[in-house]
Amino acid sequence: MAIYRVSGTSDKEPNEWPVDTFASISGSEEFVRQLAMEMPELVDASSILEPKRRDVKEAILMISIEGLMPAFEHLRKIRSAVGQTIPILDRKLLYEDFSGALWVAYKQFMQEAAKLLCPDTGFIFRKPSSFDREALVFRSNWPSAPAWFVPYLQEQRAAWQNDLADFRNFLEHGGPQADYSSRYNPEHAETLFDAAWRTVANILAALIGLHLRPLLVEIPTNERSPVNPRRFRFAVEGLSPPEEFGRAFSVLGPMAVV
Repeated sequence: MAIYRVSGTSDKEPNEWPVDTFASISGSEEFVRQLAMEMPELVDASSILEPKRRDVKEAILMISIEGLMPAFEHLRKIRSAVGQTIPILDRKLLYEDFSGALWVAYKQFMQEAAKLLCPDTGFIFRKPSSFDREALVFRSNWPSAPAWFVPYLQEQRAAWQNDLADFRNFLEHGGPQADYSSRYNPEHAETLFDAAWRTVANILAALIGLHLRPLLVEIPTNERSPVNPRRFRFAVEGLSPPEEFGRAFSVLGPMAVV
């Protein structure tokens, strides 16, 4: 799937604006399907009204287009470099550019979308004491939020988020020397990208769910269509089978530390 970017200019009509290829990433990539295709559809089913609905969808697309896709391109370069003889500095830069792009996707673009869906989500990036205090405010202000949400965020902070933040800060600002050698291998990069985009998807789905009247249900993997493997569907009282209400979207269990 090619992603195109239109460059608007004041001296030309919109139909004359130049169109450039921004990226060439398959629509079969799972992060593209969930974030660029399915999440905007969930927003359309929500109670969020225009123009905010448009703003939310644009913010979600920005996570993919300006955040995750650049990180994925760096990941593809890392994959291509496996087994190749390249200078040490060039190899290090592959991982450092990847880590920087992934952090921007998560810290900047995901946070912007999250705050549009729920303004009380800044605690995701706070220090531990502030995280705990502001998480209590979040639970109080949003009692319909799933019970797993805050514990899940705590797991991600411990599993990969804090580590990526520390590495990013070290690259940007320096500081005490630490052993970051494990960050410079392809297996770590693959695991980190998977953990980060899936965390983004789970956070967004939980926050969109705050604005949904039907219950958001996760489709079991073996029931997803091979043609259009959607992750979510809705359960509606009086219309959906009773067993559907036992499949409410939930993310439980620890993630692997990366």
